[in-house]
Amino acid sequence: MQINSSAFSNSLTGLQRSQSNLDNASSKVANAANPDTTNSSKNIQDGLIEATTSELEAQANVKVLEAANNTIGSLIDITV
Repeated sequence: MQINSSAFSNSLTGLQRSQSNLDNASSKVANAANPDTTNSSKNIQDGLIEATTSELEAQANVKVLEAANNTIGSLIDITV
């Protein structure tokens, strides 16, 4: 019996993308503190919004990963 692991791989890819987006958002906030930066308050707001979005995306991907894990566990329980 072959188990399709696309839910696992897609959720892990989503987690990696969320982490990358969070890194970019953090850099945006940190760079906004530089006095030479124009529109620093807008950059801080944008960075914080992007950071929150990244967090929500990561939480959604974790839920997908948990659901896939529970489904695979149920299938194994049924076949054993």
